[in-house]
Amino acid sequence: MSENCPTCGRPIPTKRPTKQQARILRFVRSYVDAYGYGPSYREIANMLGVRALSTIHEHVANLRREGYLQPADPQVPRATLPLTSTTED
Repeated sequence: MSENCPTCGRPIPTKRPTKQQARILRFVRSYVDAYGYGPSYREIANMLGVRALSTIHEHVANLRREGYLQPADPQVPRATLPLTSTTED
């Protein structure tokens, strides 16, 4: 579990993302830059070449828990946004 920032309350990433998670982070950032909103789980799965959306859900949940992604608006689909600019392979 990560610590929270005393100023904003967001989780502070405490460990590096896995290679797959780093790929997801790069993809989400580039997608948001290009379209202004986050990709769907299906689009992330297609980029990774996997069929199971549960795999993507697990990666995204872990990235949120670690503080790399945040839900921009819980009521809006495709509202996952990156929090940090760190994407190590």
